[in-house]
Amino acid sequence: MKPKTLIVTRCIIRNNDGEILLLKRRKDKTYNANKYELPGSKLPQFVDIKTSVTQSVYNELGITVMPIEPNQKVYLYNRLVTEDTKYKNYLFIEITLEAEYITGEPRTGEEHTNCIWVVPEDALSLDLSISSRETITKYIYTHQKESLLSSRPKIQITSRAIIRKGSKILMLKRTPKSAFPNQWELPGGKIDALETLDHITREVFEETGLIIKVTKPSILTSSNIINTGKYRGYTFLSVFNEAKVVGGRFKLSHEHVDSGWFTKKQILNLNLADYTKLSIYKLFTIGK
Repeated sequence: MKPKTLIVTRCIIRNNDGEILLLKRRKDKTYNANKYELPGSKLPQFVDIKTSVTQSVYNELGITVMPIEPNQKVYLYNRLVTEDTKYKNYLFIEITLEAEYITGEPRTGEEHTNCIWVVPEDALSLDLSISSRETITKYIYTHQKESLLSSRPKIQITSRAIIRKGSKILMLKRTPKSAFPNQWELPGGKIDALETLDHITREVFEETGLIIKVTKPSILTSSNIINTGKYRGYTFLSVFNEAKVVGGRFKLSHEHVDSGWFTKKQILNLNLADYTKLSIYKLFTIGK
């Protein structure tokens, strides 16, 4: 026999200072007596979760909140009620959304004696209900992780091949719709997940149909920050390798519209991709 279900909707209300709102239950309550908890109430029949959250907060606290969109976070808590109350053997499910505080002065109703704004990390030092403690802990972890990820530098690693034929070097011209439209670059490309710098042989084959052997690996490593296009703000770390052709048949891929063998002087006069200009200059002046 399936247990009956009790669904409660709650809300993490955040103000402009990054604080969240907590309520303290009255000491004569059956559940969570004298403990702090997030605002919320039982989910009414035929009412969706977002409406339930905003209505219960307004009815209980007299404030207006707005559920965060479009990237709404949902925090779930559930347990089987074992206490000897009218909800014994019910499956208790608590659904918590995040919302921004809009307007109004918080007040307490019949269920609570106090309401406070508190920094989420400080909330964990209060006497919280079990479900609110778990939800706030998840909230802190989620936002710390997002903050950490957003603060990490955006880095793109590429590996390039200097393929020589006599005194000339192979260059490829990007398509008009690429990240660096109609600009020239050395064969090679970005390193994908689970790849090492050895991927250069695969990349060159895919772009040109040529099979190469790296003769001088990592002769130069350079970096620069992209100022335009979809990679704006990214740091490009480029590793350059000298290589020779050992087989294959030349065939340009869809990533490029033209190719050519150029002398160093000719290359410096090409419309070079921004991320490779300084690197190529360094390559051609080493040892001079």
